[in-house]
Amino acid sequence: MPGSPGPPPPELLPVLRYLMPRCPTAFLVGGFLRDRLLGRPDGHDLDLSVAADPRALARDLADEFGGSYVPLNERHSVARAVLPLPARDTSPWQIDLARLEESAQVDAGRRDFTLNALLLPLSDWLDDPQPTILDPVGGLADLRHGHLRTVRADAFDADPVRLLRAVRLEAECGLVLDSATAQLLRGKGPLLDSAGPERARDELCRLLVRADAATWLRRLDDLGLLTVLLPELEPARGCQQPKGHYWDVFQHLIETVASLTAVLTPAPPEETVPALGQDPGLATLDIQLAMSRPLAGGRPRVVALRLAALLHDVAKPACRTFEPTGRMRFFGHADLGADLARSIMQRLHFGNLECDLVERVVRHHLRPGHLADVQPISDRAIYRFFRDTEPAGVDTLILSLADHRAARGPLLDPAEYRRHENAVVHILDRRAEHLRVVAPVRLATGEDVMHELGIGAGRQVGKVLDELQEAQAAGEVRDRQRALAFIRSFARPVEQTRAVSVER
Repeated sequence: MPGSPGPPPPELLPVLRYLMPRCPTAFLVGGFLRDRLLGRPDGHDLDLSVAADPRALARDLADEFGGSYVPLNERHSVARAVLPLPARDTSPWQIDLARLEESAQVDAGRRDFTLNALLLPLSDWLDDPQPTILDPVGGLADLRHGHLRTVRADAFDADPVRLLRAVRLEAECGLVLDSATAQLLRGKGPLLDSAGPERARDELCRLLVRADAATWLRRLDDLGLLTVLLPELEPARGCQQPKGHYWDVFQHLIETVASLTAVLTPAPPEETVPALGQDPGLATLDIQLAMSRPLAGGRPRVVALRLAALLHDVAKPACRTFEPTGRMRFFGHADLGADLARSIMQRLHFGNLECDLVERVVRHHLRPGHLADVQPISDRAIYRFFRDTEPAGVDTLILSLADHRAARGPLLDPAEYRRHENAVVHILDRRAEHLRVVAPVRLATGEDVMHELGIGAGRQVGKVLDELQEAQAAGEVRDRQRALAFIRSFARPVEQTRAVSVER
């Protein structure tokens, strides 16, 4: 049963009381009201329909409460006031104001879903402990039955992003599309081609931030939306893989997203033998926190990692070849996939940090598995791995484990997986010795190189310094005296360079 809207948050009271005399006819609508009725935690944004000029009201609010004004849609008179209100020390409130056209009934008829077409008079919300909610299109009944239903048949034509929002509301609110709306939606997928990339991106990210993101990627695909939004994935559907892979490429990509949750979930404290993918040496609190921290646009780092998982084999269909023996190969798919992934990220207007991370993870996603095949793993190899992958080294290691799990599926060999996992944990442990193994402090400068070798500035200086840093990471050079001897070794003939002893 729908709950009560409850009273306004205390920090909002001055804002609402400031608005009332300037706009006596105003309604609370949209997500905040919906979530209150569903008993979900309050967000930090409010949607108001007002019988006044929304732009002027938003400017007045921004001026009065020390916030900022953001025009959202000049044509339809929609504006936002971003307010740093007391008691909201993590993020500001966003007050979105839209013009109330004609009547509450007409306003409700223009909305997307019935549960977003409920209206609560602002004056009642302020002063009545049991306010009456206006329900012109049957939203309360849909809430009672857990249904998500469009207000009108052309709701998706009016705004194609509503196609993605429908799945996001199913995920976040525990609702299910009613049969008529689901049937209508399945025929509207091509409309996404005209959707604004930023808005489509934001709806996708609200699914990818969830631990059950793979479930909702499958739901998008079931409704015909996933490969409209990401057409580069369509060739992967039905693209078979070599023996040892349980899924085709398309299903493998979604299974890899699902496997990330297992890899990132620490084992319960009472478990003496961690389950596969729940090794406490990997799913550490530090990694958990790193994945939850914003990377760009307020989006947690784990969103970019899940995108990398979804795209890491995107180029396999284009790279698939067969040897005379019939053996299937995918030469070059990591490099081509990295280029494709970056193009996809840029098309959806992700930030540079996110584009860089996804591109780098996709480009190097095979390397941890190769390292795991070589025992013991040398510090030199670990140094080279992080040199080439940072700042996405840890992300690449995590993805490699998820990739392994998703490749084998229910046929996963526990011993083989444990060997891979132990290798990743070892690399992470060595990374903890950051100063020596990953980024050792330089023991010499460019001036030292030029002085010792009698050369001028140029590429050779940088090459020698890079070689020196790698030798430090490998534990072969530990002090300045040995560093200078190492530099001098480059003055010898090339064939003798590696024979020079620097007391390694």
